[in-house]
Amino acid sequence: MRQLSLILILAALLQGCGGNKEREDEVDAEQLYQEARKVLAARDFQTAVQLYRNLTIRFPFGRHAEQANLDMAYAQYKGGMPEAAIATLDRFIKTFPTHPNVD
Repeated sequence: MRQLSLILILAALLQGCGGNKEREDEVDAEQLYQEARKVLAARDFQTAVQLYRNLTIRFPFGRHAEQANLDMAYAQYKGGMPEAAIATLDRFIKTFPTHPNVD
């Protein structure tokens, strides 16, 4: 009986040490998105593409996923990579077919 109590207490303590990973991910996604927007506004298209790609890989269905894909396609186009922009938009249409801008 004492062992069972000890195991239950230990399990409760370990669960409490887990932290709030979901909240941390949300903050990371927001920071990455804002950084990518700043870089895009500064017309550093290559870096913007890298940042948006990282965001879409790490958080494919996160809060900023749809806009990040559109912004990445724009950065690719403006950065002289029209084929990559078309491929990104094709993936966007397949991934988000009900998006208001897909018609």
